Amino acid sequence: MKLCLLCAAEWQEQDPSHFFQEWDAQTHWIYKATVFEQIRALAEKQFDVFINLCDACVDEDEAGIQVVEALEQLRLPFTGARSDFYDPSRAMMKCACQQAGIPSPPFLFVSTESQVEHAAERMCFPLIVKHPNGHSSVGLLKESRVENVSQLRTQAHRIIAEYGGALIEEFIDGREFDVLVVENADAPTEPFAYPPVEFLFPPNESFKHYDLKWVNYDSLKCVPCDDPALAARLQAMAKKMFVVLNGSGYGRCDFRVNAHGDVYLLEINPNCGIFYPPDELGSADYILLQHPEGHRGFIERIIRAAQSRQASF
Repeated sequence: MKLCLLCAAEWQEQDPSHFFQEWDAQTHWIYKATVFEQIRALAEKQFDVFINLCDACVDEDEAGIQVVEALEQLRLPFTGARSDFYDPSRAMMKCACQQAGIPSPPFLFVSTESQVEHAAERMCFPLIVKHPNGHSSVGLLKESRVENVSQLRTQAHRIIAEYGGALIEEFIDGREFDVLVVENADAPTEPFAYPPVEFLFPPNESFKHYDLKWVNYDSLKCVPCDDPALAARLQAMAKKMFVVLNGSGYGRCDFRVNAHGDVYLLEINPNCGIFYPPDELGSADYILLQHPEGHRGFIERIIRAAQSRQASF
């Protein structure tokens, strides 16, 4: 099989090629300003599948959804999310949860001081103040979890000033889990969900803010979910979220579980980070390491999905 690995920047460390050494795999770096020209030139090389690892947001300098749009326009087989699932807004996710009956934390989107005050009056502390539509914990500090009105005002003002708005949620004290969901080439409405992993936080930490996720990640511990019944609930909710958003490719669902065992979906991350170096593993890598199919089985799943999608063009 002849594969083309598409990366968004030369410093990108994701490299799955060692999982399929018997195949012919070439890596190509794609630049935002020349996406279509590059993809069109690569299309002439007769690759069997394009492994798309470009996941930048629209407002970033690296290539992202533009790569997906070019692949779709040229009707090429590619792994990962289609353009209609590539970057769902947090508002879309909240609507999807309501539509599917999936519990999510009580929330308000705010962009003015009066809306922040309304949140302070209406919602139950502790709260957490997030980017209105970001991913990778962008803008999320340890101080983003707030215990009182004064802290809420400070963090909401910071996020609104930088990003034009904020998502305020009631913070769910408890445990945090991730589930990886993958498109099923044989039955699109029946995706495959891997068993969840749980994150164990270091002292004085209670959620994955930016520094904990990207700087001090060595202090986080990741373990398999030790409760089969809870694992099944998490997997079922992740699959339901994937389907209601017309999911494609793969995505990671993040959950919180409170002391009473109530499960809340925080978000789904299409094209989540994966294939990181052994000393910098992402959540999805930990999930795959605990599964007998491993990374190789995952790659085979997403390749089958890519080929099945192309056949339907």
